[in-house]
Amino acid sequence: QTIRVYLYLLNKYEWKKESNSYYVFTLTELSGAMGYASSSGRQDANIRIVLEHLRRTDMINYEEFYEKNELTGKPVPRIRLLSVTRELKKS
Repeated sequence: QTIRVYLYLLNKYEWKKESNSYYVFTLTELSGAMGYASSSGRQDANIRIVLEHLRRTDMINYEEFYEKNELTGKPVPRIRLLSVTRELKKS
């Protein structure tokens, strides 16, 4: 699952980099892209664990923020993908 998430995010990062913008997503959106039911809070938690692992190993960098929902006006959590590492550093 970690590899699938990494490759998905790498693809989105490269795509958005061409337009000088960041890929913005939600945990539910990413869970759905991985083939899980979008209403599964448990899968969102699993995706968060994968994202944190990728961040701790310096494979991705992202920031979390809130965006106002256009319909309800309530803040909605989002994730902005800042970078994806293509090569690992040798230790």
